Amino acid sequence: QYLREWGGNWLKDAPQRLVYIDRYQSELYPEGNRRVVVLSQVLPANSTIGYDEFGFLTVEKVNGKEIKSLRDLAEAVKQPLDGFIKIETAEDPKQLELDASEVAQEAASVQENYGLPALERLE
Repeated sequence: QYLREWGGNWLKDAPQRLVYIDRYQSELYPEGNRRVVVLSQVLPANSTIGYDEFGFLTVEKVNGKEIKSLRDLAEAVKQPLDGFIKIETAEDPKQLELDASEVAQEAASVQENYGLPALERLE
């Protein structure tokens, strides 16, 4: 569904790495109980300085926990390691580290600045 956001020509217009994963997900994830979680964009904020150029990254782990769904992601970010939210991705930069307390302090202003109706949507 996510790839269809690129329109009717999504097979050509969407990031090809994601099209590949979509096409071969049963071979890539034979266990069958996995949803691919994509970090599509990093919103610029003090807590994300240096990461705002990254996007369309496949999230593999957060804080050492394997991510198989958005629900897994939501739970994992609530359990920082040594004060940091550590996001491991399949692609470079391979790991993003966010100061958990800074993220929490900025949450309301990020929501307001970007007009987000909610900070999390798990559907």
